[in-house]
Amino acid sequence: MWAPKPVVTREVTREVYHEAGIKYRDWTASVVFLWAIIIAFRFTALGTHSFEGYILAGFGLASVGVLRYFIFRIR
Repeated sequence: MWAPKPVVTREVTREVYHEAGIKYRDWTASVVFLWAIIIAFRFTALGTHSFEGYILAGFGLASVGVLRYFIFRIR
C-alpha cells in the first residue's frame, strides 16, 4: 500500500511513476497513409489488368492490416 513520505527529496520525486512521463510516437497517420497508397496501387493494377500487381497489392493490404492491428493493440 502506498504511504506518503514525510519529506519530499529528489530521490522520492524520482521514484514517482505516472503516465504523463511516458513518451511514444503515434504512427497512426503513417499507417493510414500507407494503407491509402496500397489501395490506390490496387485499383491501378486492376485498371491496367495487371494480375501480379493486384496480388501484390492484396498482400500489402493484408500486411498493413496486421501491422495496424498490432499497433493499436500496443497503445
